[in-house]
Amino acid sequence: MKQKNTLKQVVFMLLIAFIILACSGGALAATATPIPTNTATTRPTNTATPKPTNTPVPTATLEPTPAPVGVPVQSASYEVVVSNIKRLDSGVHTGDGYYWSANPGYVFIELEVKVTNLQSGAANVSWGDIYVLESSGNAWYPNWGGYKAVKSGENFAASSLSVSKIKNSGFTLFFVDDLYLRVIYIVAESDPTIVLFGVADSPMIEVVVKK
Repeated sequence: MKQKNTLKQVVFMLLIAFIILACSGGALAATATPIPTNTATTRPTNTATPKPTNTPVPTATLEPTPAPVGVPVQSASYEVVVSNIKRLDSGVHTGDGYYWSANPGYVFIELEVKVTNLQSGAANVSWGDIYVLESSGNAWYPNWGGYKAVKSGENFAASSLSVSKIKNSGFTLFFVDDLYLRVIYIVAESDPTIVLFGVADSPMIEVVVKK
């Protein structure tokens, strides 16, 4: 009888020890690999500017000669005009408190854009449709961007838009009349830096940024 009681006590103590170890292991698993937070200053790598998932084929839009900044271009769907360009030598400050600086050999360029819907119904474009084309043939969608849809005839300063990191090239921007954009790209630097800008099937606009 005494042996049975002793055996029960041993089994009971082993069970308690097992439960304690199991609970300790669960707590350790929950805290052993915390999700790291971003640092306040982040440098994008040379591959930080992703290719659009729906990269437009620019060959057909290279004729006639690309339009200069400030001159509207039209397709059957949209009228597009780049109203202002800027080289961001001081880096990019986003609304979430982060600062980004370009690696050597690369430069940030900012474009202020107005897109007018020429279709009968509502229009939509994705971030992947709003791209720049380098002389190397690489096409990129914006690293950062902000947008606002307004009614026809309503003036809006695209420079007032805050920008945030674009993580999904397929994110769709809907608008009925006009769409204002503030978009920032990181591209290979030259002197001057020249890229072609387009929205979906629009003709190209030549963007020239000097040092």
